[in-house]
Amino acid sequence: MVTFLNLSDLHIQSKKIEDIRIVLNALFEDIEKQNCKIDFILFNGDLINNGSQGLTGDKEFELAVNEFINPLLRVTGLSYNEFFIVPGNHDINRLKISEFIDLDITSKFNDRDRLNKFIDNIGSVDNKLLLRRLEDYNEFVEGLYPGKSPYTVRSNPLFSTYIIKIGEYKIGIACLNSSWGAYGGSSDINQLLIGVRQIDLAARDLADCHLKIAMFHHPLDWLKEFDREAIKDILFVNFNMVFNGHLHVQNQQMIVTEQFKTIMYRCGSLFENRLFNGYAITHVNMNTSEADIYLREYYDT
Repeated sequence: MVTFLNLSDLHIQSKKIEDIRIVLNALFEDIEKQNCKIDFILFNGDLINNGSQGLTGDKEFELAVNEFINPLLRVTGLSYNEFFIVPGNHDINRLKISEFIDLDITSKFNDRDRLNKFIDNIGSVDNKLLLRRLEDYNEFVEGLYPGKSPYTVRSNPLFSTYIIKIGEYKIGIACLNSSWGAYGGSSDINQLLIGVRQIDLAARDLADCHLKIAMFHHPLDWLKEFDREAIKDILFVNFNMVFNGHLHVQNQQMIVTEQFKTIMYRCGSLFENRLFNGYAITHVNMNTSEADIYLREYYDT
């Protein structure tokens, strides 16, 4: 049995920390009550509320480590290496978006080939310049893993892949990026990009895994149409489970066609307010290829 947590959208911030602590304490207590061994944790983005204050100002990344990540790892008995995270639109630094360079970065791409070429050259100086809004987030993630996570297969400024072995099984995790062109708010709808090449490379990295998981922040319908149509089938053919967040509602569906069988789950918001919050515990029976997703919800009452 492989067991992991699905968490998303904490939006941690100092001005709401007292309410956030109440919800987080309930989360930690609830995880303990489940009395099950957690193998790893998936966090689907929007860890902090304002990426422009992430490493300065309110130091929200530091707040997230002290108030959320460290206590969560203590209650699960895990290390940073078993904490897998992708960026959300709240995690980017808007102050590093230049009106003349990368404000409308996704407008530069209107076809699959041009976008693939960009991802193929992600390490170039010019392309790194277009990803400046992610610099603080990437610095934070690199700081979680002194050196590099022992599970790392690939790591670059855009996305990363990992293989974690549990018993005789290899679990592949693709931390994909839907937020590299995000600004935040409704202006991102139908304007974001993931890119087929992220899926291609991640699928190649994890080809020999028994369970393959893809995670990113935004729902597919927030992507530009050409990208959404290009990656949808490729994503589901190559991954057994696909997780996203962003919309603050818990929703899962079984996607079944003649070609593939994939579970797609939209993670609930870990903290939106004191009225409703949620997370999930997923159990996968590797022998029968069956999965149970337990939706846990918080209410003040």
